[in-house]
This record gives sequence, C-alpha cells and structure tokens, in this order.
Amino acid sequence: MDGNHFTPLKCSTQADVYVLSADIGREIERLIDGFGVDAASSLVPKLIRVLELLEAAVQQNETLRNEAEQLTQTVSQLEYDKKEKARFRKKFEQELEQIEDMWRSEMSDLSGLVSRLQEENSKLSSSLREKTTLLGEGHDDSDRSDKDFVWQHKFR
Repeated sequence: MDGNHFTPLKCSTQADVYVLSADIGREIERLIDGFGVDAASSLVPKLIRVLELLEAAVQQNETLRNEAEQLTQTVSQLEYDKKEKARFRKKFEQELEQIEDMWRSEMSDLSGLVSRLQEENSKLSSSLREKTTLLGEGHDDSDRSDKDFVWQHKFR
C-alpha cells in the first residue's frame, strides 16, 4: 500500500497503524538498500516513536468513540424513558380526571337524592302533624280507635 493513501480519517484503527508501519518499514528498507544503513539510522527511532504515539492516539480515539457511543445510547434510553414517563403521567392524569368527573357526578346525584328525601321527609312530617292534630281534636273514641287501627297497620 502506498503511504500517500493514508489520511487522518483513514488511519482510525490500530490495524490501520500497523499497515502504515509495515509500509514505512518497506520504504526504509528501500532507502537502506539504496543509500546504506547510515542514511536511515537516525530516522528509524524517530519514526518508531511517531508510530507509537499514533498507535496510542488511535487507541485513545477508539476508547473515546466507544464511550461516546455508550453515552449516545444512554441519552437515547433516557429520552425514551422520559417520553414513556410523560405518556404514563398523561394517561394517569386523564384517568384521575375521569374519576373526579364520575365522583362529581355521583356527588351531584346523591345531593339531589338527599334534597328529595329531605323534601319528602318534610312533607311526611307535616302530614303526620296534621293528622296528629286532627286526632287530638275531640273526635269520639270509636272514630279515634278506627284511625289508630289504620295507623298501626300502615306503620307495621
């Protein structure tokens, strides 16, 4: 592989660094074959150091990329959880509102029933007072005993 084909984006994995190192090694061998060992002796340690630094940087980049992917997944999960929680809360509030509406309706119905029963109780109390008053006004005993008999059967 020609060394000119590597770009910063292409050299993004440790395998890319190893391929690049092999290419550089072949170029150095050609340089040594053409000009002798002395021509490359000072260059080789520097190239090795640069390749080690590149390997470390690529490894750190891979670690950071993995962390970024994990963080992205975490953010996605949190956003999903937030939406689910909002959906659940909305559903809960709707159900609560329905329950409150039913409770208000039932309270209204019961309030109306209490009013009707109070009205009926008032009418019955008035009717009973009137009849008691009529019974207490000097009717003869036979008439009273007939009314008592009717009242006794009515309230049994």
